Amino acid sequence: MAVILVPGGPAMVTGTAGDDIILASASQLAAGLSLDGGGGRDRLILLDGGTFDLRQLAAFTNVEVIEAQERTAANRQTIYLRDGTAVTVEVAGTSDAYNPDYRVW
Repeated sequence: MAVILVPGGPAMVTGTAGDDIILASASQLAAGLSLDGGGGRDRLILLDGGTFDLRQLAAFTNVEVIEAQERTAANRQTIYLRDGTAVTVEVAGTSDAYNPDYRVW
């Protein structure tokens, strides 16, 4: 298993043949970035708050799980996916199930 930190900006990030953990903040998931998890069951972990617009990436393939964090309203995560994206979105966070503060579009 590899842990990969996305560098940000236009780049090509490719995972290994095994299960990978890919770490990225909203600013690192910039237009022009190509993200390919490679083989295995790969997990993209979203860091900090912000808008994670995966529609703007040049490519988003072979990532099976996106892990978001429930946060306060001031630090929420908003996630946009392309139509037809087949991915599991897991949300970890507070025990306040009646007041979630994340958005997935």
